[in-house]
Amino acid sequence: MSLTSIFGSGTLSSSDGQRFPIRGKSVTARALSRYFAHEGLSTYTQVTDQHTTYGTKVIVTTKREAHYVLDEILGDATDIPITEHATDTHGVTLVNFGLFDLLGLQLSPRIRDLGKISPTGYRPLRVRDTLF
Repeated sequence: MSLTSIFGSGTLSSSDGQRFPIRGKSVTARALSRYFAHEGLSTYTQVTDQHTTYGTKVIVTTKREAHYVLDEILGDATDIPITEHATDTHGVTLVNFGLFDLLGLQLSPRIRDLGKISPTGYRPLRVRDTLF
């Protein structure tokens, strides 16, 4: 629809996982006490900047979301011209940066606590870690 162009060009998309508790048995359900009293599952949804959902996948809650970032982009049956994709911290790996680059796409993650990450690694450098 022509009205969707008001929201954006359709070249930017983002993805995120949501966790849901379930009742009964499921092959993909896992116990995760941080989110559920019993068992639950995750859905990984991808949306364009035009608010169009172009992919949803049910995944095991304990699996890392980063493994599913490219699934719907590459398997998309629509004509959405995605060139840039945004994820949260759970959708980022070095492998994903490499794969996006090989495909000519841009990965734009929102990394939590980025300002607290030191240039020497994922934790601040302490005096006892240095070699004199």
